[in-house]
Amino acid sequence: MTRITVTLEQNEREALRALSVRERRDMRDQAALFVRDGLQRAGLLPSDQPQPITAQPMGVTHVQR
Repeated sequence: MTRITVTLEQNEREALRALSVRERRDMRDQAALFVRDGLQRAGLLPSDQPQPITAQPMGVTHVQR
C-alpha cells in the first residue's frame, strides 16, 4: 500500500472529520473512499458497483386477442 500526504484547509479537515464520524469510518479511510470514488467517476478505475443491464429497444409487438 502506498501512502500520500494531502494538505487540507481547516474547514475541509473538519468536514472530513464530521463525515467520517457520521459514517463511522477512520478519517484516512474516508479520504481514501473519496479518492477511489473520484477515480472511478473519472473512468480511471473500474466501478465497485455492478453496471445496470440496459435493454436495447425492440420493435413493438401487438398480440391479437
